[in-house]
Amino acid sequence: MSSSTPEHLSPRQLLKVALAVLGWYVTSMSITALNKYLFSNLGVKFPLIVTFIHFSTTSIVLYLLFALWPSKFERPVISTKEYMRAIVPIAVCAASDIGLSNLSYSRISITAMTVVKSSAVVVTYLVGLLFGIEKFRWPIMACALTIMIAISSSVPGMQVDDWLGILFVALAVLCTAFRWVLVQTQCTQFSAVQLMYLTQPISALALLPLAIILDAPHLAIPTDVSGVQHLALPLCIICATAVLAFLLLFTEYRLVEVTSSLTLCIAGIGKEVATILMSVVLFDDWLSLRQTIAVAVSIVGIVTYSTLRIRYATEEAQFERLTEVPDDDGGGGAHDRPANPVKAAGEDAYWRHHHNTDLECPLINGEGRSTTATNV
Repeated sequence: MSSSTPEHLSPRQLLKVALAVLGWYVTSMSITALNKYLFSNLGVKFPLIVTFIHFSTTSIVLYLLFALWPSKFERPVISTKEYMRAIVPIAVCAASDIGLSNLSYSRISITAMTVVKSSAVVVTYLVGLLFGIEKFRWPIMACALTIMIAISSSVPGMQVDDWLGILFVALAVLCTAFRWVLVQTQCTQFSAVQLMYLTQPISALALLPLAIILDAPHLAIPTDVSGVQHLALPLCIICATAVLAFLLLFTEYRLVEVTSSLTLCIAGIGKEVATILMSVVLFDDWLSLRQTIAVAVSIVGIVTYSTLRIRYATEEAQFERLTEVPDDDGGGGAHDRPANPVKAAGEDAYWRHHHNTDLECPLINGEGRSTTATNV
């Protein structure tokens, strides 16, 4: 979708955007609620095995899509060296991200998880600065500090049964940031679906040893009818979340196709608020006045941060187009091609690619899948 504003959209386009956002909200929040119920309320003790099932299911579905519809899904070509250097680390980060998030469900509330996850935009920016792929700008740094202070003020007093859960989510956010750096520096030639096709199987394999070591002792084979009945509900939820994980990938892919960057930003903030409200209604989470104000400040900070990123990306794309140097014959030579081919497609496409290349992870992660559009 172009960078046209929503008022220029036809009713048909608006309907497509609305359905994409609705599908994203329903699938994402359903996975979050089901995972919380599975790991916290039902007391399922093998979150890594569940995560392995999610990655494996998505891997199989993606393989079938690329095999059955090669005209729609072009199989990526990559050398063994590039695969080991880029794809494997990205996949390990993705597995760590989702695995750590699922480990935290039984330890902290959804609200606490959502708030901590919202710091991903800040951590990603700081890691980008560390690796030299982000430019330091005082307005963005001021927004980042505001967000972090607000989050730090809101988490104390939330429902936290074990502070290890906060540590797990914080490490998951760090994995998200490092994965983003790897994607931006190593894998910009792949589409989001191609990247998922390459990384999901490796993520599953990376989780398998830990799942066997840590979770296998908690598995018990039922020996009577009552034991089978006791396992029926958890198994149904695991199967449902595996299907929803794939549907979520589809809705996220569709969302990036039909929305502008600003719409994506607003939708991401809306999902954060909706997730917190869901946790209040379904799981009796609560927020004090101080926490509510702190969360509101962090949301305003994220909106401001995202708006600034859009503006700077637009300015960079416009400047790069203005500084293109034509060949002597006036034709399209090597000098008139921007260094970043994504920028040539327009500011909006550049910004969305810059923040959503790796759809494998989130807007707000920890739902048995991953998307890099974290809170933007």
